[in-house]
Amino acid sequence: NKPISIATQAALALKANLQNVEQIIRSKSNGTFGSHTGDTAETVIAVIDIDANEFEAGDWMTLLFSGEKNVNAGNVTWKLRAGVNGNTSDSQIAILTATSGNSRYSALYRGRPQFLTGNKLRIWGFTGSAITDISVSGAPNLVSLTPTSAWKLTVTAQLTVSTETASLTGYRIGKIKSF
Repeated sequence: NKPISIATQAALALKANLQNVEQIIRSKSNGTFGSHTGDTAETVIAVIDIDANEFEAGDWMTLLFSGEKNVNAGNVTWKLRAGVNGNTSDSQIAILTATSGNSRYSALYRGRPQFLTGNKLRIWGFTGSAITDISVSGAPNLVSLTPTSAWKLTVTAQLTVSTETASLTGYRIGKIKSF
C-alpha cells in the first residue's frame, strides 16, 4: 500500500508543477510596436492576432504589455481589449492610467484570464483599489470569446496632451495549461 501512496503523491506533485509552467506564445521587446501622436482620443496602437485553437477551454493566460510616452507633460491611459474587431469596441479587460509623475514608462499586466467551456473568457479583477482596473472586487467578468475561433488583443492609448507620443515597447502573452 505504501508504494502506491508514494506514487500517487509524486503524480500529484508533478501535476501541480506542470500547472504552474507558463508557455510564452508571443513575445516582443526592445522596440516600438505601435505608437500614437496628435490627438487625445482613445487610439489603437497595436492589434495582436490570436489564432484559432491556440488556447483550449480551461487554459489560463498571462498578458504583459510595456509602454512609454514623452516625459514632459500629460497623462496616458492604456487599455487592453479582447474581441474580434481589433478596435475600441472590443471588451476592455485591463486599464492603467499613468499620471505625469510616473508616466514615462508603464506596464499593463493581466494575470488570470481563463477560458471556460463554451465561448466565455473569464477575467478576474485584482482585489484592492490601488490600480484602476475592470474590477476591484475580485469577481470575474465574462467576455464572449471562444478559443476555437480567431480573436484579437488590442492595446490602446489615450493622451491628455495632443503633442505627446505613446508607444508600445514590448509585450508577452503566455499560456498556462489546465490538466
